[in-house]
Amino acid sequence: MNNGFITTSQIFDAIVKQLKAKGKYPDILDYGICRSTDSIKSPEFRIINNLDFGGNEGIYLHVMIEMCSEGRKKYSLGTFKTLDESDAGMRTMGILLADFVCETRRFVRENYDALDRTGYAVRGVKAGGTEGSYSLLASTLERAKSRIPEVTGNKDFVEAVVYSKEEQKVVYKETLV
Repeated sequence: MNNGFITTSQIFDAIVKQLKAKGKYPDILDYGICRSTDSIKSPEFRIINNLDFGGNEGIYLHVMIEMCSEGRKKYSLGTFKTLDESDAGMRTMGILLADFVCETRRFVRENYDALDRTGYAVRGVKAGGTEGSYSLLASTLERAKSRIPEVTGNKDFVEAVVYSKEEQKVVYKETLV
């Protein structure tokens, strides 16, 4: 992780590891490589790609993520290359793309909280320090504070906490009467 954030290279490496473990990493590949280590702060992204014949040789599959926020900013996940320029080679690379998208979806589901590093979560705390399982999200600290009654109303909470998902810590506590 980079400053506690999951990086593009970690995502790429995890997906490649899963593809290999499931026997879905094609034998025709010359390489699959990620050269970026950008921090990802949200699980809200989509996979975009460029699958095409290379200028001089081979077939390249470049895989990126496009954030749903951040002005649709794009981050490179990695590139796969094969020297096989046949129709079957292109078809194999297309299947690799589909498998990569499916494994990325699975990765996001399994790592949603670690990827979701924007905003604040509001939770109630019971006597003894046990946090409630229910929380509300807010984009700003002020909005999070204003949502405390929604989380704690008519329940047996003695304290409310606001958790910064980016800082990964409690940034505000309020004792309830």
